[in-house]
Amino acid sequence: MTGGGVAVAMYGLYALGLTSPIVILPIALVVTVGSVFVFNTIDARRKDLPAVMPTVEEVEQSTSEFGSDAESSSTGLVERASANFELVNMVSVVAVVVTIAYLGSVLALAAFSG
Repeated sequence: MTGGGVAVAMYGLYALGLTSPIVILPIALVVTVGSVFVFNTIDARRKDLPAVMPTVEEVEQSTSEFGSDAESSSTGLVERASANFELVNMVSVVAVVVTIAYLGSVLALAAFSG
């Protein structure tokens, strides 16, 4: 839905006379990222969840508020959450690097193609 909506919007800009890919591609990137954040926030509100998931420090702080029994029983969960967070973080970094490399190559080809 997000990709299709952005594509339709960019075709609309193209139809209005904005034909430079050097301008359209960054606009498309910003609109795509912005719409993902907006849809994530709407979905989180609909499901009564926080829009941004808590960090490991926030989880550790909340477990310490419940006492030593809850802290000792949830330590494994915090460690697993930390490991999963690092994995997700690495995936996010790779995705951003690939996107920037792809966008840079497309913009370079558009600039040199004439």
